[in-house]
Amino acid sequence: MKRPEKIQARIEPRFEPLLHPKAYKVLYGGRGGGKSWTVARVLLAMAYARPLRILCCREIQESIAESVKKLLDDEITRLGLGWFYHSTKTAIYGLNGTEFIFAGLRYNYESIKSMEGIDLVWVEEAQTISRESLDTLVPTIRKNTSEIWFTLNPRKKDDPVYADYVLTDRPDTLKIRVNYYDNPHLSDKLLAEARLCKAMYPQRYKHIWLGLPCESEGQILNPDWWCWYSDRAEVNQRITATLVSADTAYKAKDGCDYSVIQRWGVEGTKRIYLLDQWRERAEFPDLLLATKRLWSLWRSDKQLPRPRTLHIEDKASGQSLVQTLRRQGIAATPWKPEHYSFPADKAGRARECAWLAYGEAVWLPDGEPWTETFVDECADFRDDDSHAHDDQVDTMGISLSVWRRMGGGRHLGNSVS
Repeated sequence: MKRPEKIQARIEPRFEPLLHPKAYKVLYGGRGGGKSWTVARVLLAMAYARPLRILCCREIQESIAESVKKLLDDEITRLGLGWFYHSTKTAIYGLNGTEFIFAGLRYNYESIKSMEGIDLVWVEEAQTISRESLDTLVPTIRKNTSEIWFTLNPRKKDDPVYADYVLTDRPDTLKIRVNYYDNPHLSDKLLAEARLCKAMYPQRYKHIWLGLPCESEGQILNPDWWCWYSDRAEVNQRITATLVSADTAYKAKDGCDYSVIQRWGVEGTKRIYLLDQWRERAEFPDLLLATKRLWSLWRSDKQLPRPRTLHIEDKASGQSLVQTLRRQGIAATPWKPEHYSFPADKAGRARECAWLAYGEAVWLPDGEPWTETFVDECADFRDDDSHAHDDQVDTMGISLSVWRRMGGGRHLGNSVS
């Protein structure tokens, strides 16, 4: 087949600067802007015109399904370039020698360092890139003419890519802000969602739809990110599994930590609902009685799936609680973050929870007497450990880590600690 001189790959005028050389190019903004779709189209057109070796990466990629390969494959079909590009299970090749390869950054530092001849890197979901990954990637791309492109929905001002390439004025960097109102292909459904969010949750609208990062100042869990439900009966019908988690303390004196037990409801991999919470300062005998009472109550709830085990943080009184419950025939599992690929530090765990909340995956009950305390504690949580209490945050992290291992929130990508 004769090679066409041109292909029908129309690019909006505001994106034409992408075709001109710059060491770093950043497309950032809120949901629905079409950033990834635009980059896919531009890269395929560029790689059609001349042979390029392109690395497409993200912070964590456990399978090829989590990469941008499907997006590129779909765009190849739309452009009518199936005759030119050959797509395998793990890569895409062009007849002119072009190659698209896909990799995660966090666990592939050595293989990334050894890559040679990379012309262009596309970092998708760049808001999740850790400082270590960024510092590994940038010096690895050594060719004088090579470029690194970032697409991101900003989360915080101190996220590495946002701090280094958006907030910093650099002559080697092209920055293009892209929001949903810039997208001529935006669906009516997404437009309606944006307008509803703007009317009901102005702060969340700024983060999600305008791509404005939250002010860091140590805060991790922004109170505007929570979603709310009021119809418990309707939620019960959606729930496919329930999880119970506990973070425990020893003493009942004022000023001491609280013991917290929570029940969560899982709606497949898309949402998780906080259903019930117990929070008290209690010595071990009272803690044991409360745990057994709640376990019996939640196991006998006919409206919801039974929880299979109690996940209890494996430290302090939690170790004793697990041992005692097991002796009494109650399923209890000691929880350690490393068993669930969860950050070991409290701030890292909170960031994982925040990423799920930001993605509208975490839902809280409206009107419960304890909900305000939960939201306040989360809002007060600081990465410098200056907050008064974190027991509810820790307990939430246990259940959310279990849900993540079940596949929960995969559609949102990954956060970083």
